[in-house]
Amino acid sequence: MMKIIVSAIALATTMSSFNSLAAPESYGVLFLDRSSSMNTLRPDGQSRCSFSKQQAVQKVSKFFLDATINGQQLNVKTFASGGQIQSLTNGFVGFNAAMMALMS
Repeated sequence: MMKIIVSAIALATTMSSFNSLAAPESYGVLFLDRSSSMNTLRPDGQSRCSFSKQQAVQKVSKFFLDATINGQQLNVKTFASGGQIQSLTNGFVGFNAAMMALMS
């Protein structure tokens, strides 16, 4: 019986140490610049807007799929020359809805 109790204590200690390795849940906000300057072409011929969308897709993927970040919800927002901020997702959403917002 004592062996079972010691094993249970060791298991509980091990489990708590594994839990401490997981990152706490993360919530993020991604801002995309949609001002007229984003239509400027980069030296590679791609617009700054297209390049920033590619970067955003990579960052969103990492946010949700990297266990050290443990991303749970993301709010995708844009701003233009007037400075008005608009949410493309109407609040915090999961991976699929965040990616859909980036593709719009």
